[in-house]
Amino acid sequence: MMKPFIDISCTHRVNVTSYWRKQERGRRKKEGESSTTSSTPFNSCSPVRHESGYGDHSRRGGRRCCISPFLFLLYMSPPSIHAFRNETTKTPCAPSADQAARIPKRTESLLLTDLCRYFSLSEIASATNSFDKSRLLGVGGFGRVYLGLFPEFAQAAVKRANPQSQQGIREFRTEIKTLSFLRHRHLVQLLGFCQEADEMLLVYEYMPRGTLRDHLYHRKQGNPPLPWSRRVSICIGAARGLHYLHSGANFIHRDVKSTNILLDDEWVAKVSDFGLCRAGPGVDGESHVSTGVKGSEGYLDPEYMRRQKLTEKSDVYSFGVVLLEVLCARPAICRGMVREKTNLADWVVVCRNRGEMEEIVDGELRGRIAPLCLERYLEIAEMCVAERGVDRPAMEEVIWKLEFALDLQKEWEGGGLALEANQEVGTSGEQVEAGSTTSSSTASLRMTEIFNVESRFAESKERSWEI
Repeated sequence: MMKPFIDISCTHRVNVTSYWRKQERGRRKKEGESSTTSSTPFNSCSPVRHESGYGDHSRRGGRRCCISPFLFLLYMSPPSIHAFRNETTKTPCAPSADQAARIPKRTESLLLTDLCRYFSLSEIASATNSFDKSRLLGVGGFGRVYLGLFPEFAQAAVKRANPQSQQGIREFRTEIKTLSFLRHRHLVQLLGFCQEADEMLLVYEYMPRGTLRDHLYHRKQGNPPLPWSRRVSICIGAARGLHYLHSGANFIHRDVKSTNILLDDEWVAKVSDFGLCRAGPGVDGESHVSTGVKGSEGYLDPEYMRRQKLTEKSDVYSFGVVLLEVLCARPAICRGMVREKTNLADWVVVCRNRGEMEEIVDGELRGRIAPLCLERYLEIAEMCVAERGVDRPAMEEVIWKLEFALDLQKEWEGGGLALEANQEVGTSGEQVEAGSTTSSSTASLRMTEIFNVESRFAESKERSWEI
């Protein structure tokens, strides 16, 4: 007879019913066994006696029982073991979004101090002269921005959260966590934060020239219109910051607009306001991030609005709208205009199809933009605001095409190779008269140089960008 492959007794005390007592008494009486008889075979389900006293027959006592092979195997089945391990070895998991929102503010501040410097409320109040109106720099979606004077650094921008603002604790923490790990010449630097007494404050490096919009339209007193070459240079700087954000850090900004591009003393553009920033697709082959639609009206990617699928090309669309703002010097949305002119991106496409580009160019720039530069610039902007994301270029391609357009503008402003050629011809005694001959030779030289420069830029697409 095959013996059971498991020989183990249960160590748990159980209360045995009267049924088993009667069965045990009847068996022993029939077989004439004494009260000191050894235990029953393993495969019997009747209670057993043990010298330890756990098998006493008194009503107040308990009995030990053997586990049959069937019950043991059921207990040791994979689902049971998995459930037991989950209960006994459960590790703490990250809190959900709702739970994280209920974390006390002081506790959250202590966690964020590991990322960047923490300023006390008294320090910031002293630096901003108790948030005096004379220190006010501007007002944004998050709240008011004040000029702060700190001992460690001469000037800083202090952004104070508005309790009525739609942006709250989530955007506040996102900005701290994002900017604490990012360092780039074209991204604004976060110096520290404060979360105390229901106040949420962010401290940034000071950008004395303000936002890009301040120099395009609604210009402040003393801000002359920007020359075209400087406008393109600013766009190149902002594009480099976004390119680093996409490829170097795998983040999507989600709120690219002219008010979030700041300028320092040397007109270096820096992207700011990372409260809506989201991590990009992972390395699992995903091409998008499914999330709710957030951003600014007039800059939102229409494909993102329809499908709620966020990609890097959503930032490219928003940047394309900024390029059009730079050229036209008007907001992305104008409510007071006729319907076809309300949306800037739609209006530019309509005018380009009609051949009426002079109508949309900023009046301060008319006659001051090289025709070839304008054509290339409009091609880039039109590609960026394409309806489908797959038809839009990557930020790397936008950068080198803008650099090429800037080279065309600088060549046109300085006379270029055509002027040098004419001067050489003049010094040799061969005067070139104004007319068809001069125009054709100038155009030939210019087109030859354009093709050479464009080839050079195409070959250098893989170069490392300045970081």
